[in-house]
Amino acid sequence: MFLACRHGIPLRAEDEGENMKRNLIILNPCSGKKRANRYLTDIVDLFTKEGYMSTVLTTTARGDGTLYAAQYAGDFDLITCIGGDGTFNEVVSGLLENDKKVPIGYIPAGSTNDFASSLGLSSDIMKAAQDIVKGEAISLDIGSFNGRKFSYVASFGAFTQTSYSTPQSVKNMLGHLAYILEGVTSLTSIKPQHLKIEAGGAVYEGDYIFGAVSNSTSLAGILTLNPRYVDMGDGLFELLLVNMPKNLIELTETIYVLSTQKYESDKLTFINSGEFKVWASEDMAWSLDGEYQQGCGEIVISNLHHAIDLIADNLTPGLVPGLIFLAGALISFATGSSWGTWSLLMPIAFPMAVEFGIPEAYIVGCVISSGLFGDQCSPISDTTILSSTGASCNHIVHVMTQIPYGVTVGISAFIGYLFGGLTGQFVLSIGVTFVVLLVALIGLKLLHRKTKDADTAAA
Repeated sequence: MFLACRHGIPLRAEDEGENMKRNLIILNPCSGKKRANRYLTDIVDLFTKEGYMSTVLTTTARGDGTLYAAQYAGDFDLITCIGGDGTFNEVVSGLLENDKKVPIGYIPAGSTNDFASSLGLSSDIMKAAQDIVKGEAISLDIGSFNGRKFSYVASFGAFTQTSYSTPQSVKNMLGHLAYILEGVTSLTSIKPQHLKIEAGGAVYEGDYIFGAVSNSTSLAGILTLNPRYVDMGDGLFELLLVNMPKNLIELTETIYVLSTQKYESDKLTFINSGEFKVWASEDMAWSLDGEYQQGCGEIVISNLHHAIDLIADNLTPGLVPGLIFLAGALISFATGSSWGTWSLLMPIAFPMAVEFGIPEAYIVGCVISSGLFGDQCSPISDTTILSSTGASCNHIVHVMTQIPYGVTVGISAFIGYLFGGLTGQFVLSIGVTFVVLLVALIGLKLLHRKTKDADTAAA
């Protein structure tokens, strides 16, 4: 059910159906390449089938999202934001003004969608909508910049102005490429900013070409933070400061440490804290979630712990390695083909690794090992058939003797992949797999000995 606006005021759900949940959709029709507009009817139909009566309000000017959320949030059970990170920021700001913790669903339809990428939200509009109706609420931290709210980043310096200085018409035409082109043209105008920052009882002062207080793994779609250092609900923000390079050699080193995420380098400052006090030039501009913010001499940036509840898919990124291995093991056992499993899963697993910030080499290991499982255990595997034929052994007997050992190794690997994905300790997961496998093999040996002794006693 789709309700329009009555003199600028959304209709209440009680006017049409008492048993339906109420969903306020705040749509930015200009976000991205305006692609969300084509799916609006389908989105509303999807919510209707799930028992939601939807009211759609479209933004026409900056600040409309804040206004709508602040005025009407208390009348709804769910707020669905369709737009970019800037639109989401407005909706969050309005909700906090309303002082009602209404769950938020976010359908990312902007040009970059840094915040959505960090959360692992689908870039497919209809998939994102489905995840909202099927997902669960998670509590997230929000930032305060001298009272103004931001969802995931407050930044200054190189490239930060591209998000708000790039014309909307260019964004609609080129998408994320527009930011890159705008950033390239601004290279010659990059200049250091002198700041003094107090955090965690320590003081940091120097000349920086870039800085960000963030709660995200992706910044402007150009810079990526290591996911293992970012927890979007731990009450802490990450501060990254990039020192001004003195020469070309230092510039090269800076680019290298940023790309390899070596935060212990003396070219960077990387810390986390729940609050930052900043002293800077008043004419230094900031960017809050991609929107312009005038600077000031003294700034307090604080973490609002668990300020919002966001509806997300039930799939935890940490489960991805284990689930990929499990899917591959089932496929390889059913088909008897390791190569077929690899060719099927690699195109799926690689984008997921990039999306969730999982090392590509780790995902490759998941896929390869899952294919080898079926190759060794499946009764229709050419390896299994050749082994039984070459040994002049009954094929079924051979398969039955292979399965216990293959399943033992497979379970050990699955536990190791779960550990690596959930903790981010990917190298350590190898040791965990080894320990689990060792314990399992000892248990099997003891079980075999006990069974043998029982058979002997019975004879």
